[in-house]
Amino acid sequence: MFCSIKNVKALLYGGCEYSVVSNLKSLVSNVNISYTYEIRNNDAYFNVTLNKIPKDVYFIDTKTNAKYYYSDTADGEITIKEYNNVTDGQYRFMIYNGICDGVKLGTKYYKFPKYNKIYNSEICKGIENYSLCKKWSKDNYSDDEKINKIKEYKSSEKEDVEKSEIKYEKDTISKIVEFYIKYYYLFLPIIIFICVIIMFISRKKNSFKL
Repeated sequence: MFCSIKNVKALLYGGCEYSVVSNLKSLVSNVNISYTYEIRNNDAYFNVTLNKIPKDVYFIDTKTNAKYYYSDTADGEITIKEYNNVTDGQYRFMIYNGICDGVKLGTKYYKFPKYNKIYNSEICKGIENYSLCKKWSKDNYSDDEKINKIKEYKSSEKEDVEKSEIKYEKDTISKIVEFYIKYYYLFLPIIIFICVIIMFISRKKNSFKL
C-alpha cells in the first residue's frame, strides 16, 4: 500500500502529472521574443512580440506585473505595445502552468537598448560616430553630463587638429631644407650666377651715375 502511494506522489507535480508538466516545459522553451521600436518626441517606444506560446499557460511581465493568458494571444502569438524604456534594464516573462496550481514552467528574458536623446541634437553634428552621440547608449551619464563630455571631446579634437597643422608646416619646411641640402650643388651655381649678375648690374648703374 505504501509503495503504491509513493508511486502516485512521484507522478504528480502541483496537481498535474510529471509528464504533462515536462511536456509543457519543453513547449515553453520554444517561445520566442522579439521587439520593434519607434522614435516619437525624442523618445523610444518598444513593441514586444512573443510567439509559439502553448495553450494552458499564462505569463507575468515583471516590468509591468501584467498577466497574460493564452486567450489573449492570436494562435499563440501576442504583441505587447508601448514599452517606454527609461532605464537600461533586463526584464522577465515568468511563464506558469494555468491548470496545475500555478506551476512555474520557465522564464524568458528581454532587454531594451537605452535610447540616446541627444543622438540627433546639434552638438552631435559631425561626430555621429563618437560613442556618446550614437543612437543607442551604453553609458549611465545624464544628458547634461554627456553634453559636457562632448564639449570636452570637441575641444581636445580641435587642439589635436591645430597641433597637426603646426606639425605639418614644420614638416614642410624641413622637407624643403632637406631637399636643398641634398641637391645644393645644383642650386648653388644658379644662385651664384644670379648674384653675380645683380652685382654687375649694380656696379654698371653706379658707374653710369659717375
